[in-house]
Amino acid sequence: MATARALPRPAVWLIRGASLAMIVVGIWIGFRKFHTSPEQEELRRYVEHQVPAFVERERPIYEKLETLDNAPGPTPDEAHRLLVDEVIPRLIALRSTATAVVARTDALREVNAGYVGYVDKLIDACRSSVRAIDDPAGDPKEANRNVRRRFYEAGQAEKAWEAQLRAACVKAGLSPPAAAPSGAPK
Repeated sequence: MATARALPRPAVWLIRGASLAMIVVGIWIGFRKFHTSPEQEELRRYVEHQVPAFVERERPIYEKLETLDNAPGPTPDEAHRLLVDEVIPRLIALRSTATAVVARTDALREVNAGYVGYVDKLIDACRSSVRAIDDPAGDPKEANRNVRRRFYEAGQAEKAWEAQLRAACVKAGLSPPAAAPSGAPK
């Protein structure tokens, strides 16, 4: 009958140490998988609650702006009134709502600052439109190019914010928003 031979003492300690290391790594992986960080919680709340609220406030703004592109378009007085009395005040209120977001993490501060920057660009584009309407002595072609450029810049700022939001979610270990969150027509 063969007798079991005992392992040398260093090998026993090595096996015990490796087992302990595997247990610690398993606990760490489980903690990381099932524990949400403050950054994840804040971004999740932002994506699930704040972004839809922004989109709902953007939708009527874009509906009003689309009427400016319809053929036949509104008269200059109607366009001026629409921009000054309806669109710009709504954008300013939207900006105020966006700046009131309480961000406790750097990730959300950066994402929300990107959104505020996008709204600022949209306000600037609308104000450029008002200036173009108010200046009948100016070159209409140049004014139109300027207004279109400003709206293009606003669209680019919106795309940059959407990319920034997706990247922040991925970096935090969250799945990114499924679709473009904006209320802008695509």
